[in-house]
Amino acid sequence: MTDSSQEVDFPFFGFGELPNLAEVRFANWVTGPDGVFKFTDDFSEGSLTSIYAPRLEGNSNLNVQIRGNPNLAEVDLSALKAAGSVSILNNPALQTLSAPNLVDGGSVCIGDDINQPSLDADLSSLVTGSFAVFSPCYGRTDPFTNQLNATTVCGVEPNGLFTTEGCQN
Repeated sequence: MTDSSQEVDFPFFGFGELPNLAEVRFANWVTGPDGVFKFTDDFSEGSLTSIYAPRLEGNSNLNVQIRGNPNLAEVDLSALKAAGSVSILNNPALQTLSAPNLVDGGSVCIGDDINQPSLDADLSSLVTGSFAVFSPCYGRTDPFTNQLNATTVCGVEPNGLFTTEGCQN
């Protein structure tokens, strides 16, 4: 699949619909949905460990929601350029978030260093968007800031949402 306007919605893994699902891979998906790209586990009981959509470029209508996945360690959205919103939080095992080409994130919520303590996020092109103002998102205490020093997120200077504070040397 390379083109689609369909939605991707994997909700409520805790009800046992997909109890042993470990990896979701969209290897050749380029254009992406006009609605949601959603992987949520409101009961934090799922087995999902990785999400790969390395060619998904997105669009301004795309709503990316990845939350509540207790075993999720890796998210690869390396070609993502635009989204109407990006919410990645409550994934306590998340170590890698790769979205280095995301320029416009719309409303952005990345769970902070307490919420996702092992996170190493690459958002090194993110220059357009705004911080979501709810907890546990980075930026919630000062939603009017233009740039945020976040120890777990690699950003871009001088005009990115996040600074280079979280970039690994």
